[in-house]
Amino acid sequence: MDDLIDFPGFGPAAFDWLDQLAADNSRAFFAASRATFDAELRDPFAAMLGLCSGETGGRPRVFRQLRDLRFAANQERPYWPTIAGEITRPETAAALIADLSPDGLTALAGYRRPFTRDQLTRYRAAVDDATSGAELEEIAGTLRDEQLAVHGATLRRAPRGFPAGHARAELLRHTALFAGATLGPKVRRRRGRADRRAISADAALSHLAATWDRLVPLTDWLDAHVGPVEMPAAEPGAVRAA
Repeated sequence: MDDLIDFPGFGPAAFDWLDQLAADNSRAFFAASRATFDAELRDPFAAMLGLCSGETGGRPRVFRQLRDLRFAANQERPYWPTIAGEITRPETAAALIADLSPDGLTALAGYRRPFTRDQLTRYRAAVDDATSGAELEEIAGTLRDEQLAVHGATLRRAPRGFPAGHARAELLRHTALFAGATLGPKVRRRRGRADRRAISADAALSHLAATWDRLVPLTDWLDAHVGPVEMPAAEPGAVRAA
């Protein structure tokens, strides 16, 4: 993380642009402000992931800003409201994810894409097992105690074949499993003018490294009990592709 000159951090212009996209999510706005997007968001974001991949190993990529509208309920907002990317590594099926929004920089890790059928079968069997299920329950509890949010629960109740009162019904509701935390921007308030928000390069890189490190127990559990995809996904998902 020494070569910070390649990554300037995210300044007020980056957060202002994200605010403007939230207000005007149109192709006309994006085309007119593309130079700002590239200079203030995409290029710094790519540089940040490049620096992180030098520390973690793996392949970095920035996701497309344009949504795949084929499966989108809202066809009138063609762009993702945040800029995001990931680092994938050959030794694990878990991705290291970064996401920048008006609220700040979020670091995530785990299996963010919906489980395929084979992954879901292995996941539910591991959660149902007394030993591996209790281990995951402890990991998730520790993450929540450390103020890391656990994501990926999409079912309203335990899946078919499991009792509603299952000891780990909450975990069984997951069809993906990942966790993370958000670093809010540093805000400099100015009288009578818009707040200036920024995240320095050092703060961003430190947040990503520290959060990803805290998520190693979760990604290790997933790799041990779920593993990589062995068959195609059952249904298409709204996953942001590179």
